[in-house]
Amino acid sequence: MSFKMRSKFVDASNILNQIALDLIVSIEARKHFKEMGDGLTKNVQVRIGLNRMCLFQIILALNKYMEFYGNYKDTIPAKFQDESRSLFQKIKQKEINKFRNKFVGHIINNDTKRPLSKEEYDHFANKILGKNPEAFLKWIYDAGNNSFPNTVVAIVETMRDEIMGANKIDKSDFA
Repeated sequence: MSFKMRSKFVDASNILNQIALDLIVSIEARKHFKEMGDGLTKNVQVRIGLNRMCLFQIILALNKYMEFYGNYKDTIPAKFQDESRSLFQKIKQKEINKFRNKFVGHIINNDTKRPLSKEEYDHFANKILGKNPEAFLKWIYDAGNNSFPNTVVAIVETMRDEIMGANKIDKSDFA
């Protein structure tokens, strides 16, 4: 294998590792904040902000997966092509990239030249989270049942591990 191709596999593994970590930490942090309840803060606005921070990190990580898929799908082992494409399509259908571009990453909507209204935010949040936000979060990562292909993290970690194993990559290879 050429040095260039090995470097691409190392980069792919590292990116998938970062995506998995960002998703796990976001879910676990949200769970921790929720468990702390009033012990964390009685300020409702701070609680809303903490939830939003965790959701935004999930949105950014899912958007990174879309970017990964577009640039590194040739590194994904054949046996994971269907799941990786399906995950890409699900993220795309939820319009996560639009939410990131219009709200998470910016303060002004380029189309309207103003901040997103509460109604626009709610539209995106409902499209992403659906009627059951907890089910969405379990789809991302379920510490009690994180098995392939049930969660985003399991898909990402399984692909990462397969790429690393097939190419004799160790996490010490990550920059």
